[in-house]
Amino acid sequence: MTECIYWLLTYGNVSCILTHYEILLAMELISGPMTQAEPCFWSSYRVIEMRPGSPYTPSFDRIIRLAQAAGLVNKWWRDNFGSLDRYRYEISDQSLSGLVGKNFLPDKMRDHSYRNVFLLLLAGYLLSLAVFFVELTVEHFHEKLQRLWWWLPQRIVFQEN
Repeated sequence: MTECIYWLLTYGNVSCILTHYEILLAMELISGPMTQAEPCFWSSYRVIEMRPGSPYTPSFDRIIRLAQAAGLVNKWWRDNFGSLDRYRYEISDQSLSGLVGKNFLPDKMRDHSYRNVFLLLLAGYLLSLAVFFVELTVEHFHEKLQRLWWWLPQRIVFQEN
């Protein structure tokens, strides 16, 4: 478990920000002293969205600015992703999120799902086109081959009454 949950169980009055799965797991294991304030989760780890006029906004702003000033954001990125030069990140004063890419998005963060769908669609079209031409070829040459080779099987045509 996280350190925040330890503090929650030890001291009581603590607010923790956890991922959706951590909340579900913690609620299952520790149901007594722990309650979920609002069932929500963030889709991205870089985004914190609060309602206008929220009392938590100044606190989060202060914490984020202190973390940036102390260099914690750089340390966390180095710990998790290696050298910052390798990923071409820099600190931005305009951003509260800390690290902002310089017109660069690592390949693993790009959305490649459309490529797979396009390739599958293209393969399907090419396969259907090949089958179509094989059918045309067989239809065209079948009667000519029947005249040349008498042992070629005849087509069976069913007539409706």
